[in-house]
Amino acid sequence: MRVRTWILIVAAALLAPTAACLPAMDFGSSGSNDGGAVTIDEARILASVANGAYRHDPMFAAVSRQSYASTAAAARINVWVTAADWGDYTRIAPDKSGSGASLRPGAIVVREVLDASGAVAKVTVMAKGPAGYNPTVGDFWFGVTTPDGTPMVTNGVMQMGKVQSCFGCHVPRASDGYLFGVPESDRASGGAGGSGGNADLGVGGGGGGSDMCSGGRRGNGKCGADDEPDGGDQS
Repeated sequence: MRVRTWILIVAAALLAPTAACLPAMDFGSSGSNDGGAVTIDEARILASVANGAYRHDPMFAAVSRQSYASTAAAARINVWVTAADWGDYTRIAPDKSGSGASLRPGAIVVREVLDASGAVAKVTVMAKGPAGYNPTVGDFWFGVTTPDGTPMVTNGVMQMGKVQSCFGCHVPRASDGYLFGVPESDRASGGAGGSGGNADLGVGGGGGGSDMCSGGRRGNGKCGADDEPDGGDQS
């Protein structure tokens, strides 16, 4: 009995670090939220991306092989996605439509927006919620945070949840899972997870055709930094 007890203790110690770094793969639950029929565990999503957690977590994989210029804002970006969804996500490209690709509930797309010095200015996130969470735009939850995972506020509105300003850009992408993807020429190969600050990546995220629109739209109907204090992005 004593030997068995020690085995259980050792096993728990070995598994604890791994469990701590796993992203929230099943963050939906029943109940009401914003008048909807289901809710989403926002705290678990934010924890999975705070302080660059996705860069070291094997549950995430780099989509962009290095930072690239966003097509939505004057910034460079990088993108990560939950590793199990890398194959479906890379079927999507911003310059094409009709891929038919769709991410499963629990999928998370992370996009880092870099400043002129190459440092992370903000992080944008799209998380696929349970069926019925946000049907207008594929049940996605949107978030814009500081690098440490704190939700940003624009014009008095917290950029987290069913961010209405994101809908206009993503609804037209219904045939691509409401996503934009990363240009083929800028993609990493293989879908290996846990890049851990890979020098070729410069940090993750997804603008320039990869993440989300977080605030305001230009007069031409495109999401962009001109009207968006958060930088404008697409996933």
